[in-house]
Amino acid sequence: MIRRHHSERGVTASSFDSGTADRTVHNSHGESGVSLIELTVILAIIGLVSSAGINVMVGIKDTANKARNAQLIADAQSALITFSSTNYRLPCPANPDLIPGNAGYGLEDCTRDAGMIPHVTLVLDQAALDTSMQPIRYVVYRVADTTLDGDGNQSLDGDLATAVNRVDNLGEDGLINIWDFCLALENGNTAFGTGEASISTLPLSGSGNGCREAGSFANQAFVLASSGNRDSSRPADGNLFDGINAAGNTCFSSPDQPWDTSYDDVIAASSFTTLLGMLCQ
Repeated sequence: MIRRHHSERGVTASSFDSGTADRTVHNSHGESGVSLIELTVILAIIGLVSSAGINVMVGIKDTANKARNAQLIADAQSALITFSSTNYRLPCPANPDLIPGNAGYGLEDCTRDAGMIPHVTLVLDQAALDTSMQPIRYVVYRVADTTLDGDGNQSLDGDLATAVNRVDNLGEDGLINIWDFCLALENGNTAFGTGEASISTLPLSGSGNGCREAGSFANQAFVLASSGNRDSSRPADGNLFDGINAAGNTCFSSPDQPWDTSYDDVIAASSFTTLLGMLCQ
């Protein structure tokens, strides 16, 4: 058996005896290092910290995207109200199937009551895309009634995207003005059950069916919707819009629907009474 010592190297031949197997790593100066178990624990901790850091970064980015989408919708909402005050109607939605470069992209298409925000018609600086590169959806209340009253006006009409003579004002027969739009808003406000441009009134509507059940929805003058950047539906369905918003119809979750792990859409709606208060005083 070898018993020679090499103290200058900090290692003895006896350290290789099978009866004294040591799993501790020694450095060249004879100092104790880190055991394999300790090294495993350290690596696990590093992995957990890294994972937590990634989750924090994802959360920060997710919050920033939601804030950006909310601002885009707020800008669009303001532009829609300004348009209605000068044109005595709301614009029609644009065709969401068109892409940049196509004729009519971003322009209103009055054969539609649902589509994307007509950002070209509204002269919005930003494109009609949210941070997930999806078109901002736009639905406007369009319930027309072409019946003429005794004065030749369409006084029962509620198509908010059409400027027609609904009422004679200040002796200006046949002249369309803001009061014709105001009457359309009043007609829409007193109509029930049509399910046009509506939001759910059910609690936590992002996970419910709402909007087609009696008393479960409220009509609006218009609704804007932006999907989040994640497919938050559970189970995932490949659609960035969540809950009832994924149906693609004219009814949406309440703007007050809270964000959680299964819902991250941004919804904005303007009611008839809101516009009446802003434009018709």
